This record gives sequence, structure tokens and C-alpha cells, in this order.
Amino acid sequence: MSTENTDTSTDGTARGERLEDLASRGDSRSQRPSSEAFREFISSGWDETVPDAERRESADYTPARRDALVRRLPGTRLVLPAGVLKVRSNDTDYPFRPDSAFAYYSGLGTDEEPDSVLVVEPSPEDPTTSVATYFFRPRAGFDTSEFYADSRYGEMWVGRRPTIAEAAQRIGVEVRHIDELRDHLAKDVGARLSLTVIPQVDASVEAMVQEIREQNGLPGGEEAAAESAALKEAASEARLVKDDYEVRQMRLAVEATLRGFEDVIRNLPAAVGHPRGERVIEGVFAATARADGNGVGYDTIAAAGDHACTLHWTRNDGAVRADELVLVDAGVEIDSLYTADVTRTLPVSG
Repeated sequence: MSTENTDTSTDGTARGERLEDLASRGDSRSQRPSSEAFREFISSGWDETVPDAERRESADYTPARRDALVRRLPGTRLVLPAGVLKVRSNDTDYPFRPDSAFAYYSGLGTDEEPDSVLVVEPSPEDPTTSVATYFFRPRAGFDTSEFYADSRYGEMWVGRRPTIAEAAQRIGVEVRHIDELRDHLAKDVGARLSLTVIPQVDASVEAMVQEIREQNGLPGGEEAAAESAALKEAASEARLVKDDYEVRQMRLAVEATLRGFEDVIRNLPAAVGHPRGERVIEGVFAATARADGNGVGYDTIAAAGDHACTLHWTRNDGAVRADELVLVDAGVEIDSLYTADVTRTLPVSG
């Protein structure tokens, strides 16, 4: 009796036949139309949108922050990437949040702008003051393939992007196309300036900086890493003392967070009636955070009963029972990326 494995399906179809059938279908992913007729159709008939180019309030405060940074790290061109999109699964990304140092020195917030870079350096006229240049990928025209075919940047996919002029008006610095970044970083490096980058934010920008350093005779290895660490430390320590704008933003974050807690309290009866009542609490707070701000500033802890003994209980899949206590640790991050942090223990039954 033969022991050969023929690998047949319930209807007797051999595995080889099934694979051949799949191969004959070609790529199952949708194909991009490429005819001239399609390109003409997809690029025509669009109305121009009204841009949001209003100058940000933060732009009145970022020059002083950047001046302090170049005084702390003199003679150095400082590279602050916003960061990159991170894949959640397949072709979906996590919501983007820029690196905090980038946000602090650029004045941008919300999800502005993946793959962009802020460069800060001492002014040639007065090295105690700074010059900043912002590099990003601006809006592409309706007549470009990027507009309809690029799922990372295309306006049909991700919405309207600012132009270079609009971005400059928002943040009050010179703005250039991201394709010009390398040439800008390399200019005068070694002869007049050192070059360093905030580490572990954008690997491609970090590699670019290290390559330019090597090409211009700047040391690599431990010395380059020490310069990057010094920039990271300086950018972090600068945020310990808040300016007037930051204080106002933090107060707005606290007010939004308190509204979130009030919404949680109003919805405690619904949490009691659900087998995963902790998730009800988490969801109620998240809805307020998203409506009134950029989202939650960190994963919400909604810990009922014994779960409150776990310091960072973020699974939030337990029941909420009447006559027990529930610990809620949550904060709203507003659009400027300032976050409140409030913890309260609530009696479920009032």
C-alpha cells in the first residue's frame, strides 16, 4: 500500500493543481491604472481647498528656545527629526505623534509631520543666536501621480498637505523640500560646524548624519554617540522650566482631563452593567480625549477591585462591581502635545 502524501482537498483536488490555479490569477492586489485617459480624469475637476496657514502661537516662543539650545551646544548643526510612521499591522499605521524635542523646537503638534526634520544651527553673524530650517514633503499638485497614487503622502489618501509657503507662515522659519536636506546638512561641516542628531528617532536621518560626518572628517563611534546624547539631554532638560505658553497649554490639558473624569463618573452605571466595565471607562475617557484634544497622553489605567493593586494595569478587561472602588489614571494630550496626568479612586456606587 502506498504511503505517498497526495495532499488532496475534500473535493479531491491535488495541492499542485490548487497552487497552479492561484498562480494563474496573478497579483491579487489592486493594480494602479496607468493610461493617459485615467491620469487626465483623476487630476481634473478638483476645487482648491482653503489652506490653514495661520501663524501658530508657539512661533512666538520657539526662537528663544532654539537660541538657548545653540548656546548650550556651540559650533554645532543640530538635527531634530520628527520621526516616522510605525506600522501597526500590514498596511495600517499607528497614529503619528512627533518626537517631543522636535515639537518643542518647531512649535508643531498633533500629527505634524512624519518624515520631516528641523535643523537648528548658530547664526553666522551672531553664534549666540540660532537659525532654523524646516524640511518636509510639501503638497503635490493635482496633476502629479503622488496626488492619487502615493498612500503615504498623496492628498487623496491622507488629506491636504501644506505648501512650503504655508508651512513657513505657520511656524515662522525658512522651509525647504525634504529632498534638499542632505546638501544642507553637509554644507560647512568639518570646516566650520560639527553635526549631530537626536538619536533613535529616525534611523534614515541618523544614518545620513553619520555618513556626512565620516565624509567630512568628523569622528564616529563613541564620540559621535556622545554628541548625540548631549543633544538629547539638552533638549530634554530645556523642557524642565516652562515658558508662559507652556503653562497655558498645560492648564488647558488639565481642564480637558477633568472633563474626561466627569464623563467617566457619569458613565459608571454603564460600566457596572458591562462584563468588561473597565473598558467602558477607558472608552469614555478616550472619547473625551479625542474630542477635546489630540487623544490620550498615555494608556489609561482603569483598575477596579483587585486590579488596582497592579501599578500599570492597562489591559482594562475586568468587571466593575457596585460598592467597590475603581482607580482611574488618565490624561488628555491636547493638540500642542502637552499632557495632564490625573489619578483618582472613585467609589463605583457614589
